[in-house]
Amino acid sequence: MKELILDSWWVAYRELIKFFRQRIRLVMVVVQPLIWLGLMGNMMRGMTNSPMAVKALGVNNYLDFMTPGIILMTVLFGGIFGGLSIIWDRRIGYLEKLLASPIKRGAIPFGKSISSMIQGSIQVTIIIAIASLLGVHFQTGITGIVLFHLSA
Repeated sequence: MKELILDSWWVAYRELIKFFRQRIRLVMVVVQPLIWLGLMGNMMRGMTNSPMAVKALGVNNYLDFMTPGIILMTVLFGGIFGGLSIIWDRRIGYLEKLLASPIKRGAIPFGKSISSMIQGSIQVTIIIAIASLLGVHFQTGITGIVLFHLSA
């Protein structure tokens, strides 16, 4: 078990190095939430002018309604792209090298999952920070944010 965890960490470490070396991905981690929250959220702000829409959405501010969906969408797509990295590794021949190395085979998908979780946590933290700056009110407070962050 100890070997599996250690091997998984090294696979995740490689993925994280790739993530932090791709400057455009790092820029998009910040730009994407700004686009969704700043542009789309503010464009749709008028939806909550109607009392029926407020009752249907359950919030007075459309950004309050939209933020959890953006967080979940970001984590979902991060997981999908984490799985696609295995396909990309196969295409460039790196997966064969991993399979030939003296690591547990289960460490490959587990390490990729760990990397996706860390990347998703970074993105969720950025989204929560941007949303807070834009005035999103989290009804559960900091405790709910932390628990939501851990569950995502």
